[in-house]
Amino acid sequence: MFFKALAASLLTLSPIAISGQTIQPFTLPSKLKAQIDRNYPGWQYLTPLKGCASDVKRSVLIGDFNGDGRKDYVIKIEFNSNGALVGFISTREGYHQSVIVRESARVVKDIGFTIGHKGTRVINGQSKSVFLKNDIVLAEPCAARGNANYWVYRNGGFETL
Repeated sequence: MFFKALAASLLTLSPIAISGQTIQPFTLPSKLKAQIDRNYPGWQYLTPLKGCASDVKRSVLIGDFNGDGRKDYVIKIEFNSNGALVGFISTREGYHQSVIVRESARVVKDIGFTIGHKGTRVINGQSKSVFLKNDIVLAEPCAARGNANYWVYRNGGFETL
């Protein structure tokens, strides 16, 4: 009985653990949240399918996608039965929005994504080794692991690598 009470107390004091995955509390910057609320009324984070592997099972990426040293975000959201991966690139004026994928919520829910870090190499769709000058988004269908798409931020938007 004591151990059950101790375990219950520890769970309430620590980040919530569900299915072996720790969920960290996350708060969007207020300027970014205001922009999302304005552009996607009633939005919510789109949680990945249970079948997604833990390395791509997330709703938010934080990286430096444009290479300016400031935090940029890619968020997986649901709104009005639609789903989207939306990038928000930090600028001096606020956040520049760039839609990476917009489909039905069901389709986007099946997309797992993670970050490819600056300074590493990936093999692109043409089987060429590419050195990453900035962080990139790696997205793949959870049902078909290994069929990844790489998205690099350039020329004001995300493009396939």
